[in-house]
Amino acid sequence: DRKTIENIVKKYSNFVGVPIRLNGDIVNTVKALWMMSKDRVTDQEHEEFYQFIAKAYDKPFYRLHYSTDSPINVRALLYFPSQHMEKYGMGRLEPGVSLFCRKVLIQSKARGLLPEWLRFVKGVVDSEDLSLNISREMLQDSALVGKLSTVLTKRILKYLDDEAKRDKKKYEQWFQDFGTFLKEGACTDYKYKEDIAKLLRMESSSAEEELTSLDKYIERMKSGQNEIYYLCVPSRQLAQDSPYYEGFKTKGLEVLFLYSSVDEFVMSHLAEYKGKKMVSAEAAKIENDTTETSPESDKSTESLSDKQVDELTTWMRECLSDKLTTVRQTKRLVGSPAVIVDHESAAFRKMMKFMDPNRAAALPKQQLEINPKHPIIVKLHRAHLAQPNLAKAVAEQVLDNALVAAGLIDDSRAMLPRLSKLLELSLEIPHDIA
Repeated sequence: DRKTIENIVKKYSNFVGVPIRLNGDIVNTVKALWMMSKDRVTDQEHEEFYQFIAKAYDKPFYRLHYSTDSPINVRALLYFPSQHMEKYGMGRLEPGVSLFCRKVLIQSKARGLLPEWLRFVKGVVDSEDLSLNISREMLQDSALVGKLSTVLTKRILKYLDDEAKRDKKKYEQWFQDFGTFLKEGACTDYKYKEDIAKLLRMESSSAEEELTSLDKYIERMKSGQNEIYYLCVPSRQLAQDSPYYEGFKTKGLEVLFLYSSVDEFVMSHLAEYKGKKMVSAEAAKIENDTTETSPESDKSTESLSDKQVDELTTWMRECLSDKLTTVRQTKRLVGSPAVIVDHESAAFRKMMKFMDPNRAAALPKQQLEINPKHPIIVKLHRAHLAQPNLAKAVAEQVLDNALVAAGLIDDSRAMLPRLSKLLELSLEIPHDIA
């Protein structure tokens, strides 16, 4: 059968150096570009070869044409696509690199040749050090393939780092679509996690219209600062309005703004970078000096005394005993009345609920810190004796607002009946309490 023979030739021997004829027609017509010198291959040839080898229709965003004879013989031509289908929920990509020996195919879509998190890379790798008669089973256990994987992975990481330095905007454009693969690698590949971390990009409180790297963050760190602070929220506006950011803003400390739930897992797995610990702004122990002022803190010059704080926190613990274990004052807040501290990760909680919605754990009792200078807290102290019904509704809403800021409320519609009640009670408030 001519078609069967032709398909076999094109699959395994399409790139051999001599023409293969079938009934007088040359079957193997595609050049083995990876064996050619870089300067002899045109952009058009690269585009056509990429579309052939990857069975794609887009143009390659980056390409890496690489060869070395030490520590192992390698001829590689690797392409970084312009788009991928995983982000559309089209299923997990298969490995995209095929393994050759002297231009003869050893394995298509070779597993183990690159780490799983580099499965978006397309292309070919050729090594004369491989045996032509190696079986697929032996290939999986081959120490040589392990060496190939190490050499290629390090070279890809170096290439991306070089491209990020050469054209910052272009790299950021690529990272927006393919950064999820690097984040996967940071979480799953301990061997390369610091090299991968170098390639991550994120927004920052000090750079509004551009992305930053961990290296640039470290360059801007204040003298004596030993921690990299980050805050996981859905958007930049919510980050800037977050009670967890207030203390950092007052002190002029930079915070990385992360908008994807996977980012929190990335930071947890990295743990540190170049000797600097990764610390969530929600968990950071930061306080404002009593002498520091800001526009937010100037809204009210009145503050509760220590005695009044004790009275209010005791009452709130009793009033909200089913939801709180601790209520205490804090100096970290400026423009917010209260904040939840030492709580579980909102991203982890959402992941567990996603994995098993029917067994989602109930929200445990929380620890609440209040701002004794905030007008709501000051007035709440007055109202808890004079207007207990109103005070209880306000206290519950203050707690719910803090839970929302911490990302711990699964469905905010549960607070709507209380909000309606609070609005009703607020219209009845005596003038001497307001």
